[in-house]
Amino acid sequence: MSLISISACTLLNAVVIVPFFIQFAFIEEDVQSLAASASQLAGLFIGGAKYLCMLHRKKDVCKYIERISEDWRNVRTDSDREIMLRSSRFCQKLTRTCMIIMLTSCIGFASMVPVVSGDLLSHNITTRKPAMPCYYYVFDVRYSPNYEIVYVAQVMCIALSATFYVIACGLAAKFVYHICGQCRIVESLFENLIDGDEEHHLSLNERWSYAIEAHLRVLRFVKDVVSVLRGVCLSELLGSSTVACLIGLDVILNLQENNIGRCIIFILVYISFILNLFVYCFISEQLTHQCAMIGEATYEIEWYRLPSKKASEIVLILAVCNIPVKLTAGKISELSMNVFCDVFKATLVYLNVLRELTL
Repeated sequence: MSLISISACTLLNAVVIVPFFIQFAFIEEDVQSLAASASQLAGLFIGGAKYLCMLHRKKDVCKYIERISEDWRNVRTDSDREIMLRSSRFCQKLTRTCMIIMLTSCIGFASMVPVVSGDLLSHNITTRKPAMPCYYYVFDVRYSPNYEIVYVAQVMCIALSATFYVIACGLAAKFVYHICGQCRIVESLFENLIDGDEEHHLSLNERWSYAIEAHLRVLRFVKDVVSVLRGVCLSELLGSSTVACLIGLDVILNLQENNIGRCIIFILVYISFILNLFVYCFISEQLTHQCAMIGEATYEIEWYRLPSKKASEIVLILAVCNIPVKLTAGKISELSMNVFCDVFKATLVYLNVLRELTL
């Protein structure tokens, strides 16, 4: 089934993207039409890039999902379980919001752009155009049922590409917020290190060993997750900023043509891509904050009540916690809210440059 699904996804993308690329690169000559089509082609390529990144690391992804399941099975106390539940609920709300906006805007674009453009309402078959320009040598897309076949294929391809965006975003959010929950648990372990918590039967040495092991387990998981999400984050940082810039140009072109329907659809798509990039930067910021909170909890330990050997080990924990942890985009850039603001400002600058070149 995995091989069949991968083959079906690849075939659907090839059927839509290859004719689209031929039309874009070799046939279309109008500059504004090329500018309007560039955002759609870039969005499809970025969706395919995320799909390939996830396929390349699918074994690691499955292993990390199993590790999350193992953490849920090995919950120690009710308070730890409540911490994990809060992180999971917030992750679900964030992923659900991103999914609704992304799928609604992208599927609405593919299905409604021909309608709001007036192409489907025209009786002249020469004006019937699909949502994305394409060149098929075998048959003419202006006639039925060729037009309907291409129309459905494009809607399915865009829905599939949007699903890649949503899955990658949801997967990153799930990994990161599970780590955040584990960081809060480790933080509570260090806070209750001396006086104990719900399990009062544990000795100080047992509580110390358990806290150190839990911290090391979280650090190893952070390293693995940052590695597996590196390609996805790079695709998101480069792709969403490029697509958002080109979609902004589409909005300007449609405003000049007084095409309010297309303009509204492109604005929704623009918001979805900006929101997607914001989610990655936001969860990276949360990851950094929660890992740093372990250091604060360690710093507040009443070290003078510990044996001298264990008190000296606190310095090593603080040294590890002082190293900032963030999601990275292919070792090129770290993801943070400052990076998001810089990318957003750069997107507006390049949008202004494109507007001057095309108008």
